[in-house]
Amino acid sequence: MAKKIDFLTIKPYDNLNILEELKELYQLSFDDSGPYIDYYFEEKVKDFQIKCLKKDNQIISCLYLKPQQLSYHQKVTNSFLVVAASTHPQYMHQGYMRLLMTNVLNELYHQNIPIVTLHPFNDSFYRQFGFVPYSFYKIYETKKSLAYTFEKATGKDTHILYNLYQDFVKNYPIYHLRSKDYFYYRLKELQIDNDHIYIIKKNNHPCGYYITVDDIIEEYCFSDELISKKGNYIEQISDYTGQVLNMARIINPLYFLSIYPYKSTSFSMTFKITDHLIPENNKTITLTIKDNQPNITKGENPQFTITISELSSLLLIGNITNNPHPFCQLFSKQTNLSWEKY
Repeated sequence: MAKKIDFLTIKPYDNLNILEELKELYQLSFDDSGPYIDYYFEEKVKDFQIKCLKKDNQIISCLYLKPQQLSYHQKVTNSFLVVAASTHPQYMHQGYMRLLMTNVLNELYHQNIPIVTLHPFNDSFYRQFGFVPYSFYKIYETKKSLAYTFEKATGKDTHILYNLYQDFVKNYPIYHLRSKDYFYYRLKELQIDNDHIYIIKKNNHPCGYYITVDDIIEEYCFSDELISKKGNYIEQISDYTGQVLNMARIINPLYFLSIYPYKSTSFSMTFKITDHLIPENNKTITLTIKDNQPNITKGENPQFTITISELSSLLLIGNITNNPHPFCQLFSKQTNLSWEKY
């Protein structure tokens, strides 16, 4: 007789025994330090949604949803960052993460969450779930300059870090919104493993910052040439020719089709969307643009079919392959900003 699989949403601290079981699974799956794992389960998961599969009274697969807001072409969009997705080693490669992810995506669809993002350990693994890259990185060599000074940020500097971030991201079409509290807790988290945020100053005036993790600079918020007193290389934003930094899964494509700033002011085409995980997305629609205003209606007799992954790439990074199809020509190439990993 097949054992029953339960899909659970766990609220932290409702059941300390379950929290300990989740902690054990985390330790089996990731190589973070003991102090960091303690912090993660004592502090960080308080605001997360935890989604699990349980089989024979054991949690065998889980992922964590961190609430986020995404700025999408100046429209604030509610979202989640998927973190710490893992399956117990005994149950790996048996389709349980696919089952869990499918349940989560459909649940979020019915909660009107239009998109989720993640930092992939293996981008090819997540493509099967409809995730596509939307931010990228390259490795750059840092420069040194006597014109700049560097100071370790403290909890008193959160307003400085917040203002630097706000000024830096404003020219990008897609980025994550952050608060002053974000930087306060990020500093607290970094200090656990003796990592830091350095404020870059010129003439004693803050003009940028960078974050080091394991002596590698993984976030660099500075508009000039790459300046650092520490670390030989840096992961920095780049266009789609770089390596995958973050991926996104569009859950509700109609939402994004209705707010995208199209290149054409006048257009009409009927097409079918196919989505192998979210049944409600399998539909034929007509997109009409008149006087720059898009309108979406139910369609018939589609002129072409597009997968959710193909459509997501157009909506998130544009027509990077220079596809001559009239529909693809609506979407501009773009470089986005996202360092979100944790």
